[in-house]
Amino acid sequence: MEQNQFLWRLGEYCSGQYHRRTLCRIHCQSRNHHNFFADGSFDGVLEALQEQGEVRVVSQPRVVTMNNQPALIKVATDQPFFTSTVSQGTAGSGNIVTEQARSVTVGLVLSVTPQISDDGWIMMDITPIISRLREIVTSPNRTATAPLLDINQSSGLVRLKDGEMIIIGGLIQEESSETERKVPILGDIPFLGRLFTGTYTAKTKSELVIFISPKIVKASL
Repeated sequence: MEQNQFLWRLGEYCSGQYHRRTLCRIHCQSRNHHNFFADGSFDGVLEALQEQGEVRVVSQPRVVTMNNQPALIKVATDQPFFTSTVSQGTAGSGNIVTEQARSVTVGLVLSVTPQISDDGWIMMDITPIISRLREIVTSPNRTATAPLLDINQSSGLVRLKDGEMIIIGGLIQEESSETERKVPILGDIPFLGRLFTGTYTAKTKSELVIFISPKIVKASL
């Protein structure tokens, strides 16, 4: 997805201005004042995304936290791996190998810490982390494993009003897969089948787009 095309489409939708940033706020003009995406504008954002390619909603979580307290959203799995420790045993018993299971998080982890000022503005410290498992690496003596991860991370401070929306983009992942293709029957002939067999490599690029809309919940007395 070309980010400038996406933001230009949003600019047309909002009839306002746009800023091209990794952590960006899209200004939408309404009569004589400016605001950010209000309720109901989310459908227009999805429409702009769908014009750039396939769109899939990963999760729609809601979380409540107190002022100046972090909120954590996790859409991920815990990938296990094993570590080994070799210790010397008693006389004549040889070495003792002890294995221990550990885990790493693979997926999306989003940390948000809000700070509400007296005038109603909300300052948010936002840190999204997306990780993908590339492969499992085995130790030379094949007694332990460790995951090799691809990690994309960004961090920033944004200032919004109650109910406004921020769009976070730029978390791009690229994956490649190989598929074997062969001519029916001829590709199965021993030795000669290699002449009728080929490998196709497909590369796909995806971008994670995060929408955050803070709302102030006033405590009832």
